[in-house]
Amino acid sequence: MAVWGSELLSELWAQLATLGSEFGEEWERNDLRAAIFRLLLAWLFLSITAIHLAWRSYGNTVTAFYYRQGKAPARNP
Repeated sequence: MAVWGSELLSELWAQLATLGSEFGEEWERNDLRAAIFRLLLAWLFLSITAIHLAWRSYGNTVTAFYYRQGKAPARNP
């Protein structure tokens, strides 16, 4: 049973390596797609950084707006 598992694992690893090399070749051939991907990745990083900095500055203020202070009013059934 262990031999079958190791054969399956080695076959899976070989297919994954082939897929990776094909992806690398495609990446080198298509410069426009790579440029767009890098641009979008940079935009995502910039947006996440801006959100983090804004939350660091204004997070307590925003939380204070939505945090209930005191006891909840009693409801009559």
